[in-house]
Amino acid sequence: MRDITKPKPSIETYSKDDLLQWERNYLKKGVTEGGLFSLFEIRLELLAREGGEFTGKAVVEAIRGLLAKSTTGLVTRARLFKALKPDQDWAGPESEALVVSALGSALHHCMMQDLPLYPCVVVAAPQAKLTQAAVQATHDLCARVGIDMGRDTEKFIEKHCKLVAKHLKKPLP
Repeated sequence: MRDITKPKPSIETYSKDDLLQWERNYLKKGVTEGGLFSLFEIRLELLAREGGEFTGKAVVEAIRGLLAKSTTGLVTRARLFKALKPDQDWAGPESEALVVSALGSALHHCMMQDLPLYPCVVVAAPQAKLTQAAVQATHDLCARVGIDMGRDTEKFIEKHCKLVAKHLKKPLP
């Protein structure tokens, strides 16, 4: 049992391997609390670290910049990649992985800053449509950290797309 007279250590001081092991332990035991940090706190920290070289705020700012030029209210992953890595060409799965990680970091930023979920407007399809694959990708990302999307994931995402469009006129915190 942790001595409650001592302050709780910061989750940022632990390695990714530590966090992943704790996550596995929680899942193996079928519980969400009981350790130094809850499963939710662990997953949020992992999400924050996913962006690699990109902070969540930087990714949200890139999405906002691309939305300002969008006629559909959506941004393709390829365009987001180019905004994040202007000197590199799309390289298939490697580029896809970078964008997915960056979107995780952006989701964390949105959650922590009480923003609409900007990753909802990022789609894989070159025709810039909200496809079933885009809905599923966003669902998977949100589900990992326990965001309740209700019964209709597509409706949840469409709602956040509209919230993002309204939020574009406001400055980021």
